[in-house]
Parts: sequence; C-alpha cells; structure tokens
Amino acid sequence: MFSRLSAVVASILVHQLHVLCAATSLGAKPYPGLENLPRSFWHELSSPFTEVYEVESFPTETGGTPEPRPFFEDTESNITVQLGAQVYMHCRVENLQDTLKVSWVRRRGDELHLLTIGLDTYASDSRFSLAFEKPNDWRLLLRSATERDGGLYECQVSAHPPLIRTAHLTVSGE
Repeated sequence: MFSRLSAVVASILVHQLHVLCAATSLGAKPYPGLENLPRSFWHELSSPFTEVYEVESFPTETGGTPEPRPFFEDTESNITVQLGAQVYMHCRVENLQDTLKVSWVRRRGDELHLLTIGLDTYASDSRFSLAFEKPNDWRLLLRSATERDGGLYECQVSAHPPLIRTAHLTVSGE
C-alpha cells in the first residue's frame, strides 16, 4: 500500500517537475524558490523505487540515549545432520527490543517460506517448531530431517533495515 502511494506521489511530483522545466525553458518561473531545493530532493523524485536504508537512531521516551541496535552473536553457519535426526538451528540475538520480532524463513530459489514469527510457528510442516532458549536463542527445531530439508534458512530481525543471518543445512544419508 505504501509503495503504491509513494509511486503515485512520485508520479505527481515528476509531472510537476516537467511542468516546471517546460515553464523555465520559456523563461517563466511558475514556482519561485524551487530552484534552490537540494540535489538530493530531486534525486529522490527521479528514483522513487530505489530504497536507501540509513541507520536511524531514535531517542527514548525520556529523551535519553537511543536503544542499542540488536545484533547476532553468531556468524552464519553450515550445519550437517544425519537423515532422520533432529536438528537445532541457532539464532542468538542481543539487544532485542520488545517492539522487534525474530522470524525464521526457508529460502528455496526466489521463494521464501515463513516458518516462525516470535514464539509462534506458521510452517505447514509440523516437523518445524521454535524452541526458544533463554535468554536470547531463537532456535528453529526440525525433527526427522529428510534430504529435501537441506538448503538455506534465514533468521530475521524486524529492525530497520532488517537483520538477516543465514544457516545452510545439509542432510547426509550416510
């Protein structure tokens, strides 16, 4: 919804920019003062579908120091499990604020399959579940692993920009 609204607003502004350019080429100044707008403003108008993430810091309600940004304790991992065994994929997140959620998704090519959000499991396959371990380990549990379960899994934190940690699972038949 927001992207559609942004596209409409950008389209209107680009149209107004064309009107301004046409008027300026004829020597008129239909909107005095617009020529002094910063270049970054015009760049954003000309690129409405390019998102640039900047790390934002918001002060707390008391006006103090901003909350520390969450981060992953572990680096990306490669996990090998025997066929039929159960496996935990760990995702340790430090500085997780109450307003943020941790999710697990499975990536297959261009498709993402939602497995968990917070403590809730959304996977259609009952072998997947979240086994949260205090204080900060958002473990994805897979029971009875099959060769088809091998692939890329992502632990995601709903920060801005989103934080993503990957785990590559290999299921060995031997």
